[in-house]
Amino acid sequence: MQYLKYAIIPIILGVIFISCEKDDNSVIDPLLKFPRIDSASFTPTTFDSDTINGIAIAKVSSEDPIKQVSVTLFNPDGAGEGAFVLKDDGISPDVTAGDGIYSGRVIHPMDCRFVGTWKGEFIAETEAGLFSNNYNNTFAVINSGNLPPVL
Repeated sequence: MQYLKYAIIPIILGVIFISCEKDDNSVIDPLLKFPRIDSASFTPTTFDSDTINGIAIAKVSSEDPIKQVSVTLFNPDGAGEGAFVLKDDGISPDVTAGDGIYSGRVIHPMDCRFVGTWKGEFIAETEAGLFSNNYNNTFAVINSGNLPPVL
C-alpha cells in the first residue's frame, strides 16, 4: 500500500502537465516565394568611351511584390564600381509599367578608360525581404583609338 501512495503522485503530476499542453494549429513553416531574374542585358553591349552610359534591363518573375531590382557593376579586376536601381514604372528608359521588366540608366564615368570585360550583377528583392538569384551579364569597354602618344 505504501508503494501505491508513491506511484499515484507521478501519475497525478503527469495528467496535470499533459492536460495543460496547448494545441497549436498555426503554420510553422510558411511557404516562401522567392523572386527570379529570368534574363538581363545591357544596351549597348560595347562602350568606346571613358564613360559607361547605357541602359540595364532585367526581366523578373515574382508572385510577391518587388521592393527593388538593382545592378552592380564590376570592373575587369572584379572591384565593384557602382550600384544602380532599376524601375518598372513606365518612365523612360522603362517602356511599360508593371510588366515585370525593370530598366534603368547606368552612367559611370571612369578616370581613365578601364578596357576589358565588365560584369553586371543583377538582383531583385521582394517586400518580404526575399532575394532572387544573382544574374550576371557582361559588356565590353574598348579603346578603338588606342594610339601611342606623339612627342
